[in-house]
Amino acid sequence: VEDPSDNFTDWAGGTVAAVDHHPKHYPDAKIPYRVALDAGRVVLAHRDEHWLIRDLDLQDPGPRQAADGTNTLNKFVRRPKGGAWEMVDHGTRKVRPCQAPCSEDEEDSD
Repeated sequence: VEDPSDNFTDWAGGTVAAVDHHPKHYPDAKIPYRVALDAGRVVLAHRDEHWLIRDLDLQDPGPRQAADGTNTLNKFVRRPKGGAWEMVDHGTRKVRPCQAPCSEDEEDSD
């Protein structure tokens, strides 16, 4: 979800309201997802890509693309879970145990 200034985007919870949506003013167009956000807005995901739409159980709400350029757009994300670590594949939605990152490693690397 983009902010009004277009400086950053956030991950926001919602429900897919339509698949292969045909917008009223563009009946020949087909948008992969029409999403009703929990906050009351409706957005369109123009591509079926892991960096645009994700499983709510696997992605916490929060900054997607911050104003300072940092982001959480990686397909593979290593994260702590219940005293251990897991690797999330946002493309396939598979989660598997993994090793804790070394101090030199990035926690969210591809």
